[in-house]
Amino acid sequence: MKDGEVPLEIKDEAAMDVGPISFSSLVSKQVEEVGITNPVQDFEVLLARRDSSEWVPKALQGMKKIIDDLLDSAYSGNTYEKALSCLCALRSGCVVQQV
Repeated sequence: MKDGEVPLEIKDEAAMDVGPISFSSLVSKQVEEVGITNPVQDFEVLLARRDSSEWVPKALQGMKKIIDDLLDSAYSGNTYEKALSCLCALRSGCVVQQV
């Protein structure tokens, strides 16, 4: 070991035992909030969830926040198109949910 190097020690054995990682295990994660990467898809998935009544209000609030964030962070209108598609999805979702 050279001067200044720190030995790598893993003290948590449970962290080492993660099992095999597959493509399906990576993509099967359930959506729990509206994200900035694919907000329209996340919003639609949350509206479609029926395992709890909390998902519709959470989806609506999350989409409103994403729209605000996109408009606030816009530089020369670079996020306006994405914000508009989110607004269209929000309007459509409100009509379907009768909100």
